[in-house]
Amino acid sequence: MDTAPRVLGPQIRQALSDFSTRIFSSTKFGYDNLQTQMPGSEVLTSLSLQISMYFNVYLFPFWFITYCVMLEVKYQYLEGTFRVILIAILILYTLVEIIRLYLGYMGNLHEKVPELAGCVLLSIPQILLLIIVLAHPLSKPLPMDGAMNAILLCLVVIEFFTGIAALSAMTKQRATKFRLNQFIDLENMANPIIDDPNNPHTVGRYS
Repeated sequence: MDTAPRVLGPQIRQALSDFSTRIFSSTKFGYDNLQTQMPGSEVLTSLSLQISMYFNVYLFPFWFITYCVMLEVKYQYLEGTFRVILIAILILYTLVEIIRLYLGYMGNLHEKVPELAGCVLLSIPQILLLIIVLAHPLSKPLPMDGAMNAILLCLVVIEFFTGIAALSAMTKQRATKFRLNQFIDLENMANPIIDDPNNPHTVGRYS
């Protein structure tokens, strides 16, 4: 029984599941190898995704401290508008990153498609924000600042692509199990089970 808490609402979970199914699920499905290839037993948790998120969790506090210190050092040299932008990026990135990492852990370890899809989608704005801080000339990146942003950007990019791979595998398995259950239901309808209490040899047998 799955006792993991669900941080996403039912409507959001359903929307993310449908989105993932439309993108990653193939419409082609064969029933020739159902007896030899039963889905659901293999583990789909991505080790590379879990390792990258593990390092990301420990790197993020150091990035946050470095960002704040470097922002204080170069604050007087920044233009007025870009001061506000960099502060907004810090707040927005921190809030989104906490949610993204939590969804990534939940989705990957518990093989939950909606949570993992949310983690992948939230990786896109994080990559864009890091690129702005790292490459925009008005941000005046310092060596320490640039090194931390570059390392974190590499981790988020790795998590994005490994998350897509894991999400694709989970979605295809989920679609396969759904179609397999439909196939088994059709077989049961065509061959109903006979339960004759007077004849124990017929209990649980197909007609």
